Amino acid sequence: QKLLSAEIAGSVKKIGFHAFGDCYQLLYVTIGYGVEIIGEEAFCNCESLLTLEIPDSVKKIDYNAFDDCINLTDVSIGKGVSEIYGSVFSGCRKLESIVVDEDNEHYLNVEYGALYDKRKTTLIAYPSGSSMTEYVIPDGVTDISGMNLENDTNLTKLTIPGSVTTIRTYEICDST
Repeated sequence: QKLLSAEIAGSVKKIGFHAFGDCYQLLYVTIGYGVEIIGEEAFCNCESLLTLEIPDSVKKIDYNAFDDCINLTDVSIGKGVSEIYGSVFSGCRKLESIVVDEDNEHYLNVEYGALYDKRKTTLIAYPSGSSMTEYVIPDGVTDISGMNLENDTNLTKLTIPGSVTTIRTYEICDST
């Protein structure tokens, strides 16, 4: 549990289930170009992790991959990511910014760092550490699969448009 940094070589193709989970002191991770899959809960509970850069070679980020990385503030997602599964940034209470490479064909970030699918019909993640006090989900969004606002967000008003038909389990104010 004294691991402070990790450099993952590009020869590693998959970071498996809970591979770095519960590495509470982990501050920095370098994911090498060549890694293709970040597995389920791969970095969950890495409470000291501050920033994260996901290289262009990564294609899939699995469920809860960065769950409860409570000090994570900034994430950049490379152009190769084509699959992001549920609650990927759940519990990342200080997350201020999710930036997606503009050449990514599947995802984009919009105002205030929220992460959407490219068609802008699914809200995948909202940065819980944003300084925004109000957020209006754009009309046309049909699925909310990653708000995870947590109790310590600055957000006091959320507007959900009539186009939304699905709000996933534990997606708005889960503080467990």
